[in-house]
Amino acid sequence: MPDVARPQNTTTLPSAAARRRRAEDLLDRATDLRRLAAAFPGMRVAGHDPLVENLERVCGLGHAGLTILRVRLRQTEFTVIAAGRKTWCRSEDKERLHLLKRTAEHAGRRILLVPPKSIARQPRLDNSRWIASCSGIRVTSTERSTVVTHLYSAPQTSLAEVASRLRRRDAASAILSLVAAGDIELDLNRPITPATVVKLARRADPARVSNTTNGLKADY
Repeated sequence: MPDVARPQNTTTLPSAAARRRRAEDLLDRATDLRRLAAAFPGMRVAGHDPLVENLERVCGLGHAGLTILRVRLRQTEFTVIAAGRKTWCRSEDKERLHLLKRTAEHAGRRILLVPPKSIARQPRLDNSRWIASCSGIRVTSTERSTVVTHLYSAPQTSLAEVASRLRRRDAASAILSLVAAGDIELDLNRPITPATVVKLARRADPARVSNTTNGLKADY
């Protein structure tokens, strides 16, 4: 009896290594997005957005691995949606992404779509990572008062000059801890050096919550 060839399964499942890489990529994107939000002047991560997460599945994007964060800019809240490169490159997924945005906005959400190139932009990303690494450094109320008082009298001051006001070996890191806390701010789009200008955090204007919120440009 002749051998009968078994039908070939044409469905290719991702390998365990591929699934692990995808999970790591999603974690890295979420972590970096949180770091960017924490380092941006006046911006804080408020947590997840269950409404938009549910709409993600309704709009057929449950497979896309979106990063969805609820963010607060002073008194204004909005939701950041970050998608990977493949989602932006697939026309169907990109249409679903815009559908998700429109549906969420119809439900009363402010939405900012963020492409991967915006998250990965340098030196902003490395600056945000550095600031995040300093967020756990303790700064006393006296030290904070010293920095704030100095910046109030000298609004445009270098990082080195402000750090010299603190009598501690890790003074520069302590200043970056105050950036992470939202007390002072600096330009994330330039490399952080001793000459970097630091200043008191500004009161955020709700009008700044737009497609170019603090430099996080959406790819529309």
